[in-house]
Amino acid sequence: MTLEINVSCIPNTGYLDTPKFLSFALHLTTTISTPVHILGIYFLLFKTPVQMSSVKWQIVNLHSWIILFDYSVGVLTVPVILLPMFAGFPNGVLTYFKVPAVYQAVIVLTFLGYVIVSTVAVFENRFYIICNNWVYKNYTNSRQLWLLLHYIAVALVLALFCYLAPYQMTAVMDVYRNLPCLSENMYHSDVFVLADNHLFHLIIIVIFIMLTCFEILLFVGCCIRDIFVRIKSTKMSQRTVQMQKTFFLAFLTQMTVPMFMLTFPFFYAWMAVIHSYHNQAMTNIAIIISSLHGFVSTIVMLLVHRPYREELLRLVFRKSIGKVSHQSNFIENRHVVL
Repeated sequence: MTLEINVSCIPNTGYLDTPKFLSFALHLTTTISTPVHILGIYFLLFKTPVQMSSVKWQIVNLHSWIILFDYSVGVLTVPVILLPMFAGFPNGVLTYFKVPAVYQAVIVLTFLGYVIVSTVAVFENRFYIICNNWVYKNYTNSRQLWLLLHYIAVALVLALFCYLAPYQMTAVMDVYRNLPCLSENMYHSDVFVLADNHLFHLIIIVIFIMLTCFEILLFVGCCIRDIFVRIKSTKMSQRTVQMQKTFFLAFLTQMTVPMFMLTFPFFYAWMAVIHSYHNQAMTNIAIIISSLHGFVSTIVMLLVHRPYREELLRLVFRKSIGKVSHQSNFIENRHVVL
């Protein structure tokens, strides 16, 4: 909510601390990312080979949530977060349409939560495909319900956070009292305080992150174990096993490398809250880094998978890459579901 207050302090801030810098940087990253996102969607829909059909729509789902998250941060809301408080104010397009700050916060957090859930879903898909010797008997009938419950859980947690939001006029004044002197325009912004006592929220966030990490590690561990079992087995051709191994490593790279773009902002936010540390410039930079997650994710996807990589090179250089080896042609044409 917007409070008109008298500000007598002199802020010791620079350009990096200002909402103007954050808006410019996020608009720039969005402009750069847009053609990359379009290219990524095009390759997923029209250039995905038959071998990757089993995971195609899960990746499309993940990529869609990533794009929505990027645009929610870079265009729709442009969130100025006032760490170490669970507070901030929007400065994006939705602000000009008078959308309340609480709804804008829900939009960003929902998309972020669904990015994480969709990442787990992609790993679950690999687990379901690779570890199919015993999964079909024990897991097939409940996997869709399991995934649906993840999406419902995110929505319920965010609804609970909004319900627990404090009385805004008092909470906003407490935020201003506990933070150092800010830029004058920040005192006249539509600040929304998610929590005045953030212990409960931190516990929920930690539980959510630990559960998703556990699920991902469980799926990855089972897949690696099954691949090694197949390497030693004589029931499946070594060429097919090698194809699955190569694809799984490329897929693992595709999923893990972009996560570093979210890991640093999360780690910084965690340390800032725990140690009650305020540095608006560092917070702005952390937000900018998180907004590049989709850009990095798409670039890595196009580079680590050979079919996408070769199509990208053909698109860039407008000519054929050249003849591939007989073995590569054989792998391309095999209708083996990876």
